[in-house]
Amino acid sequence: MKYFFFLTISILIVSCSSQQDLGTRVLHQKPKIYLDEYGNKLKENEFQERWRNKENNLTRWDYGTSDSGRVAKLVGPIYSRHFATYSDLKEKLQILTGRNFPDDATFLLDYTYKDDLCSESFPNNWNKAQIKRRKSFTSEWKTSIEKEYDNVIVFHFFEEGIPLKNDIASPDEYYFQDLKNFLKSNMFLTPSLCGSIALIKPGGQILVRNGEYPTEFMAQHLRPENWKLFFPQE
Repeated sequence: MKYFFFLTISILIVSCSSQQDLGTRVLHQKPKIYLDEYGNKLKENEFQERWRNKENNLTRWDYGTSDSGRVAKLVGPIYSRHFATYSDLKEKLQILTGRNFPDDATFLLDYTYKDDLCSESFPNNWNKAQIKRRKSFTSEWKTSIEKEYDNVIVFHFFEEGIPLKNDIASPDEYYFQDLKNFLKSNMFLTPSLCGSIALIKPGGQILVRNGEYPTEFMAQHLRPENWKLFFPQE
């Protein structure tokens, strides 16, 4: 029994180590395979053209394989709309963060996916030093956004499975794990290179933007002339 237990633990360690080595190896590697949104192979120039054409409403997700190295795949959409019962969603966010929120709060949520090759901390190891370094950038625009837009609260969530060395007891903490992947299952449905961002308004409207995008630009979607482009009947 002890031998079996040791063997099981050894297999798990080797498996995790292999995955980390693969991620490290392909992190700064140029993609060797390009795929369209249906899984068909493309030439690099064809991929770039489809990806950068905004009318296609596509972003990308890069991943590593042991035999092919880095793979770039088109995914979509860039923007998606969702609707939820606001009170239920607010209650869930209160559970995830340990905070209480007013009934008129608007949430801006940054989201980091597991195994995202965009992340400087791949393979999924957000230790205290890395969080501190990242917050040196994100805290500035968090403060700016919450000052400019009334009742907006900014958080950054990480997919479950990413070890997060944060201080959830601190009242200033805004990095949290998406426990049981609630947010990923309900709004962040498209893993995208460099993450996704969501806006949640008290009416239950949710706007998600997939792929790399400045968070402060996403906040500008709250302006009435921009918001009505996505929710014209509000």
